[in-house]
Amino acid sequence: MFGEHFDDFHALVTFIVDGADDRTSAILHVSYIEKYLSRAIGYAMPGLTTKLREKLFGPDGALGPLAAKNDIARALNIIAETDHHNLKLLASIRNKFAHNIRISSFDDPEISKRAMQLRCADPRIDGKIAPVTLKTDPDWQMRTWEELNAKQRFEHVAASFNMGLHNYVNRRVNPQPKSSPGK
Repeated sequence: MFGEHFDDFHALVTFIVDGADDRTSAILHVSYIEKYLSRAIGYAMPGLTTKLREKLFGPDGALGPLAAKNDIARALNIIAETDHHNLKLLASIRNKFAHNIRISSFDDPEISKRAMQLRCADPRIDGKIAPVTLKTDPDWQMRTWEELNAKQRFEHVAASFNMGLHNYVNRRVNPQPKSSPGK
């Protein structure tokens, strides 16, 4: 099972880093966040059966909409408040790209405004960080959070979110044995 999750996650990262356009990047990132968030919530529900999962997480289910998953994940302490805030913005950006053919870039004022409201995913970062788009950014250099443009902020937050949820799910799929004291 670990291999399936890793291969899936690795395929996403490779596709995005190898130069996906802005629309595709936004839609895929948030789709994978939603997928991993659903799995993470499922692991927090020990009585969840296949039938109940389909009912709850289906399109018409109580946990079908991403906003509902975001709220329940926060209530279960699966995600932090910063993640909860960011996921609302990420979903909004995804929806703008998905439902408005005229929006095709993070340079669009509606998209840029939302992306610039994203909060740094790791509050421990107080120095310079590397943008996620290493291969596609010809002017790559270490930057402070404030120096990142809308696309770089989106990709940094979305990639961090995906990685965190991916790791959360994999820790539940493949729990590591607890080491004994003194060993």
